[in-house]
Amino acid sequence: MKSHGLKARLLLIAILAGLGISATLFMLEYLDYRQTRAAVGDQGERSLLTAELQRLDSLASDLASATAPSLENALRARDEETVSRIAAALLENHATVAVRVLRPNGSLIFETRRSNAWASTLTTEEQRTVRRELGDAQPLGTLELTVARPGLHSSATALRTQLQSVEQHGFGRKVWIIFGAGALITAMLALVAWMLAQRLERPIVELIRSAERIGEGDYTRPHQVTSNDEIADLEVALDQSRDSPRRLQQVPPLLHGRAAHCRHGRPRRALPAPCGEGNRQALISAKARTRPGDFHRAFCFVRWL
Repeated sequence: MKSHGLKARLLLIAILAGLGISATLFMLEYLDYRQTRAAVGDQGERSLLTAELQRLDSLASDLASATAPSLENALRARDEETVSRIAAALLENHATVAVRVLRPNGSLIFETRRSNAWASTLTTEEQRTVRRELGDAQPLGTLELTVARPGLHSSATALRTQLQSVEQHGFGRKVWIIFGAGALITAMLALVAWMLAQRLERPIVELIRSAERIGEGDYTRPHQVTSNDEIADLEVALDQSRDSPRRLQQVPPLLHGRAAHCRHGRPRRALPAPCGEGNRQALISAKARTRPGDFHRAFCFVRWL
Protein backbone atom coordinates (compact mmCIF):
# COMPACT_ATOMS: atom_id res chain seq x y z
CA MET A 1 0.00 0.00 0.00
CA LYS A 2 1.29 3.41 -0.86
CA SER A 3 2.17 5.50 2.21
CA HIS A 4 2.11 9.27 2.41
CA GLY A 5 4.15 9.54 5.62
CA LEU A 6 7.13 11.24 3.97
CA LYS A 7 4.97 13.77 2.18
CA ALA A 8 2.96 14.51 5.32
CA ARG A 9 6.12 15.02 7.38
CA LEU A 10 7.69 17.35 4.84
CA LEU A 11 4.48 19.38 4.60
CA LEU A 12 4.26 19.56 8.39
CA ILE A 13 7.88 20.74 8.62
CA ALA A 14 7.23 23.39 5.96
CA ILE A 15 4.09 24.65 7.72
CA LEU A 16 5.82 24.75 11.10
CA ALA A 17 8.77 26.61 9.55
CA GLY A 18 6.40 29.18 8.01
CA LEU A 19 4.56 29.63 11.29
CA GLY A 20 7.85 29.97 13.14
CA ILE A 21 9.05 32.67 10.75
CA SER A 22 5.73 34.52 11.10
CA ALA A 23 5.82 34.29 14.90
CA THR A 24 9.42 35.54 14.98
CA LEU A 25 8.59 38.52 12.79
CA PHE A 26 5.54 39.29 14.93
CA MET A 27 7.50 39.17 18.18
CA LEU A 28 10.25 41.41 16.80
CA GLU A 29 7.69 43.90 15.54
CA TYR A 30 5.78 43.78 18.84
CA LEU A 31 8.90 44.48 20.90
CA ASP A 32 9.82 47.35 18.60
CA TYR A 33 6.25 48.66 18.84
CA ARG A 34 6.30 48.67 22.65
CA GLN A 35 9.59 50.55 22.78
CA THR A 36 8.60 52.98 20.06
CA ARG A 37 5.15 53.57 21.56
CA ALA A 38 6.56 54.53 24.96
CA ALA A 39 9.37 56.63 23.45
CA VAL A 40 7.07 58.53 21.09
CA GLY A 41 4.57 59.24 23.87
CA ASP A 42 7.24 60.52 26.27
CA GLN A 43 8.94 62.57 23.59
CA GLY A 44 5.67 64.18 22.49
CA GLU A 45 4.66 65.01 26.05
CA ARG A 46 8.06 66.47 26.94
CA SER A 47 8.17 68.47 23.72
CA LEU A 48 4.80 70.08 24.41
CA LEU A 49 5.64 70.85 28.05
CA THR A 50 9.03 72.29 27.13
CA ALA A 51 7.62 74.49 24.38
CA GLU A 52 4.76 75.82 26.53
CA LEU A 53 6.99 76.47 29.54
CA GLN A 54 9.46 78.38 27.36
CA ARG A 55 6.55 80.42 26.05
CA LEU A 56 5.41 81.17 29.62
CA ASP A 57 8.94 82.21 30.62
CA SER A 58 9.11 84.57 27.67
CA LEU A 59 5.67 86.01 28.47
CA ALA A 60 6.55 86.56 32.15
CA SER A 61 9.85 88.24 31.21
CA ASP A 62 8.10 90.58 28.78
CA LEU A 63 5.45 91.52 31.39
CA ALA A 64 8.10 92.14 34.04
CA SER A 65 10.21 94.24 31.67
CA ALA A 66 7.20 96.33 30.65
CA THR A 67 6.11 96.96 34.27
CA ALA A 68 9.54 97.48 35.85
CA PRO A 69 10.03 101.22 34.99
CA SER A 70 6.65 102.21 36.50
CA LEU A 71 7.27 100.19 39.64
CA GLU A 72 10.74 101.65 40.06
CA ASN A 73 9.36 105.21 39.89
CA ALA A 74 6.63 104.40 42.42
CA LEU A 75 9.16 102.78 44.77
CA ARG A 76 11.49 105.77 44.55
CA ALA A 77 8.55 108.01 45.45
CA ARG A 78 7.55 105.56 48.22
CA ASP A 79 4.04 105.49 46.75
CA GLU A 80 2.79 102.08 47.81
CA GLU A 81 -0.70 102.76 46.49
CA THR A 82 0.66 103.23 42.99
CA VAL A 83 2.78 100.13 43.43
CA SER A 84 -0.33 98.14 44.37
CA ARG A 85 -2.28 99.52 41.44
CA ILE A 86 0.46 98.74 38.92
CA ALA A 87 0.95 95.24 40.32
CA ALA A 88 -2.77 94.51 40.34
CA ALA A 89 -2.97 95.58 36.69
CA LEU A 90 -0.72 92.66 35.81
CA LEU A 91 -3.60 90.27 36.65
CA GLU A 92 -5.49 91.60 33.66
CA ASN A 93 -3.31 89.34 31.54
CA HIS A 94 -5.05 85.95 31.29
CA ALA A 95 -1.77 84.08 31.88
CA THR A 96 -0.86 85.90 35.13
CA VAL A 97 -1.65 83.94 38.27
CA ALA A 98 0.12 85.81 41.09
CA VAL A 99 2.14 89.04 41.63
CA ARG A 100 4.40 89.93 44.53
CA VAL A 101 6.46 93.10 45.17
CA LEU A 102 9.17 92.83 47.84
CA ARG A 103 11.46 95.33 49.52
CA PRO A 104 15.26 94.90 49.28
CA ASN A 105 15.27 93.26 52.72
CA GLY A 106 12.66 90.69 51.60
CA SER A 107 9.64 92.13 53.35
CA LEU A 108 6.35 92.15 51.46
CA ILE A 109 5.02 95.34 49.90
CA PHE A 110 2.16 93.96 47.83
CA GLU A 111 0.81 90.52 46.92
CA THR A 112 -2.16 89.41 44.88
CA ARG A 113 -3.36 86.13 43.37
CA ARG A 114 -6.21 85.04 41.17
CA SER A 115 -9.19 83.58 42.97
CA ASN A 116 -10.60 81.75 39.95
CA ALA A 117 -11.39 78.06 40.16
CA TRP A 118 -8.87 77.10 37.50
CA ALA A 119 -6.08 78.90 39.38
CA SER A 120 -6.54 76.65 42.40
CA THR A 121 -6.26 73.49 40.28
CA LEU A 122 -2.95 74.37 38.65
CA THR A 123 -0.10 71.92 39.09
CA THR A 124 3.55 72.81 39.55
CA GLU A 125 4.35 71.75 35.98
CA GLU A 126 1.82 74.27 34.64
CA GLN A 127 3.28 77.35 36.42
CA ARG A 128 6.40 79.43 35.86
CA THR A 129 7.71 82.17 38.16
CA VAL A 130 10.04 85.00 37.06
CA ARG A 131 11.96 87.28 39.44
CA ARG A 132 12.97 90.75 38.29
CA GLU A 133 15.22 93.01 40.37
CA LEU A 134 14.06 96.62 40.50
CA GLY A 135 16.55 99.49 40.53
CA ASP A 136 19.88 99.91 38.80
CA ALA A 137 22.57 101.35 41.05
CA GLN A 138 20.41 101.30 44.19
CA PRO A 139 18.23 98.19 44.80
CA LEU A 140 14.59 99.20 45.16
CA GLY A 141 12.97 95.81 45.48
CA THR A 142 12.00 92.63 43.63
CA LEU A 143 9.09 91.78 41.37
CA GLU A 144 7.88 88.15 41.37
CA LEU A 145 5.51 87.28 38.55
CA THR A 146 3.85 83.87 38.23
CA VAL A 147 2.23 82.86 34.97
CA ALA A 148 0.56 79.61 34.00
CA ARG A 149 -1.40 77.87 31.31
CA PRO A 150 -4.45 76.02 32.60
CA GLY A 151 -4.84 72.48 31.24
CA LEU A 152 -1.23 72.20 30.13
CA HIS A 153 -0.72 68.87 31.85
CA SER A 154 -3.98 67.45 30.47
CA SER A 155 -3.05 68.68 26.99
CA ALA A 156 0.32 66.95 27.23
CA THR A 157 -1.38 63.74 28.39
CA ALA A 158 -3.87 63.97 25.53
CA LEU A 159 -1.04 64.45 23.05
CA ARG A 160 0.74 61.41 24.49
CA THR A 161 -2.40 59.31 24.13
CA GLN A 162 -2.94 60.51 20.58
CA LEU A 163 0.61 59.68 19.55
CA GLN A 164 0.34 56.24 21.13
CA SER A 165 -2.93 55.68 19.30
CA VAL A 166 -1.23 56.55 16.02
CA GLU A 167 1.56 54.09 16.81
CA GLN A 168 -1.00 51.43 17.69
CA HIS A 169 -2.80 51.96 14.40
CA GLY A 170 0.49 51.64 12.52
CA PHE A 171 1.31 48.47 14.46
CA GLY A 172 -2.05 47.01 13.45
CA ARG A 173 -1.25 47.60 9.77
CA LYS A 174 2.16 46.02 10.20
CA VAL A 175 0.61 42.98 11.88
CA TRP A 176 -1.65 42.41 8.87
CA ILE A 177 1.36 42.75 6.58
CA ILE A 178 3.28 40.22 8.68
CA PHE A 179 0.36 37.79 8.63
CA GLY A 180 0.08 38.12 4.85
CA ALA A 181 3.83 37.68 4.36
CA GLY A 182 3.80 34.71 6.75
CA ALA A 183 0.96 33.06 4.86
CA LEU A 184 2.80 33.59 1.56
CA ILE A 185 6.05 32.19 2.99
CA THR A 186 4.20 29.20 4.45
CA ALA A 187 2.50 28.52 1.12
CA MET A 188 5.80 28.71 -0.77
CA LEU A 189 7.51 26.40 1.73
CA ALA A 190 4.61 23.95 1.52
CA LEU A 191 4.83 23.99 -2.29
CA VAL A 192 8.57 23.32 -2.19
CA ALA A 193 8.02 20.54 0.36
CA TRP A 194 5.32 18.99 -1.84
CA MET A 195 7.57 19.03 -4.91
CA LEU A 196 10.48 17.60 -2.92
CA ALA A 197 8.23 14.88 -1.49
CA GLN A 198 7.00 14.01 -4.97
CA ARG A 199 10.59 13.72 -6.19
CA LEU A 200 11.68 11.59 -3.25
CA GLU A 201 8.54 9.48 -3.04
CA ARG A 202 8.56 8.15 -6.61
CA PRO A 203 11.94 6.31 -6.48
CA ILE A 204 11.23 5.12 -2.94
CA VAL A 205 7.91 3.59 -4.04
CA GLU A 206 9.66 1.91 -6.95
CA LEU A 207 12.29 0.54 -4.58
CA ILE A 208 9.54 -0.84 -2.33
CA ARG A 209 7.84 -2.54 -5.30
CA SER A 210 11.13 -4.05 -6.49
CA ALA A 211 11.87 -5.32 -2.99
CA GLU A 212 8.39 -6.86 -2.82
CA ARG A 213 8.93 -8.63 -6.19
CA ILE A 214 12.29 -9.96 -5.02
CA GLY A 215 10.65 -11.16 -1.81
CA GLU A 216 8.07 -13.03 -3.91
CA GLY A 217 10.85 -14.72 -5.93
CA ASP A 218 10.56 -12.66 -9.12
CA TYR A 219 14.15 -11.86 -10.23
CA THR A 220 13.36 -11.24 -13.89
CA ARG A 221 12.39 -7.56 -13.83
CA PRO A 222 15.40 -5.26 -13.47
CA HIS A 223 15.10 -2.08 -11.46
CA GLN A 224 15.63 1.14 -13.41
CA VAL A 225 17.95 3.74 -11.88
CA THR A 226 16.09 7.07 -11.84
CA SER A 227 18.56 9.50 -10.25
CA ASN A 228 22.23 10.13 -9.54
CA ASP A 229 22.24 10.61 -5.78
CA GLU A 230 22.23 8.35 -2.71
CA ILE A 231 18.90 6.88 -3.79
CA ALA A 232 20.59 5.81 -7.04
CA ASP A 233 23.22 3.95 -5.00
CA LEU A 234 20.41 2.17 -3.16
CA GLU A 235 18.73 1.31 -6.48
CA VAL A 236 21.97 -0.14 -7.88
CA ALA A 237 22.52 -2.19 -4.72
CA LEU A 238 18.97 -3.53 -4.88
CA ASP A 239 19.34 -4.43 -8.55
CA GLN A 240 22.57 -6.26 -7.79
CA SER A 241 20.87 -8.20 -5.00
CA ARG A 242 18.15 -9.12 -7.53
CA ASP A 243 20.63 -10.20 -10.17
CA SER A 244 22.72 -12.48 -7.92
CA PRO A 245 19.91 -14.99 -7.08
CA ARG A 246 18.83 -14.97 -10.73
CA ARG A 247 22.31 -16.09 -11.78
CA LEU A 248 22.31 -18.76 -9.11
CA GLN A 249 19.00 -20.07 -10.44
CA GLN A 250 20.46 -20.30 -13.97
CA VAL A 251 23.48 -22.46 -13.03
CA PRO A 252 21.75 -25.85 -12.21
CA PRO A 253 19.82 -26.02 -15.53
CA LEU A 254 23.05 -25.21 -17.34
CA LEU A 255 24.82 -28.05 -15.57
CA HIS A 256 22.06 -30.49 -16.46
CA GLY A 257 22.16 -29.33 -20.09
CA ARG A 258 25.91 -29.99 -20.33
CA ALA A 259 25.51 -33.43 -18.79
CA ALA A 260 22.70 -34.31 -21.26
CA HIS A 261 24.97 -33.46 -24.17
CA CYS A 262 27.56 -35.86 -22.84
CA ARG A 263 25.05 -38.70 -22.27
CA HIS A 264 23.71 -38.53 -25.84
CA GLY A 265 27.17 -38.36 -27.36
CA ARG A 266 26.53 -34.90 -28.91
CA PRO A 267 29.08 -32.57 -27.50
CA ARG A 268 28.76 -28.94 -28.46
CA ARG A 269 32.29 -28.92 -29.86
CA ALA A 270 35.01 -31.39 -30.68
CA LEU A 271 36.62 -32.78 -27.56
CA PRO A 272 40.00 -34.49 -27.34
CA ALA A 273 38.41 -37.58 -25.75
CA PRO A 274 34.98 -39.11 -26.22
CA CYS A 275 32.34 -38.61 -23.57
CA GLY A 276 32.36 -42.03 -21.92
CA GLU A 277 31.35 -43.54 -18.64
CA GLY A 278 34.37 -42.18 -16.81
CA ASN A 279 33.59 -38.61 -17.83
CA ARG A 280 29.98 -38.95 -16.78
CA GLN A 281 31.03 -40.29 -13.39
CA ALA A 282 33.41 -37.38 -13.01
CA LEU A 283 30.58 -34.96 -13.89
CA ILE A 284 28.22 -36.60 -11.40
CA SER A 285 30.79 -36.56 -8.63
CA ALA A 286 31.66 -32.91 -9.40
CA LYS A 287 27.99 -31.99 -9.35
CA ALA A 288 27.50 -33.79 -6.01
CA ARG A 289 30.42 -31.90 -4.50
CA THR A 290 29.19 -28.54 -5.79
CA ARG A 291 27.76 -26.31 -3.11
CA PRO A 292 25.63 -23.19 -3.77
CA GLY A 293 28.78 -21.13 -3.52
CA ASP A 294 30.68 -23.36 -6.02
CA PHE A 295 28.43 -22.90 -9.05
CA HIS A 296 31.05 -20.91 -10.88
CA ARG A 297 33.75 -23.59 -10.41
CA ALA A 298 31.27 -26.32 -11.46
CA PHE A 299 30.39 -24.42 -14.58
CA CYS A 300 34.07 -24.12 -15.50
CA PHE A 301 34.47 -27.84 -14.93
CA VAL A 302 31.60 -28.61 -17.33
CA ARG A 303 33.08 -26.36 -19.96
CA TRP A 304 36.36 -28.24 -19.59
CA LEU A 305 34.46 -31.47 -20.27
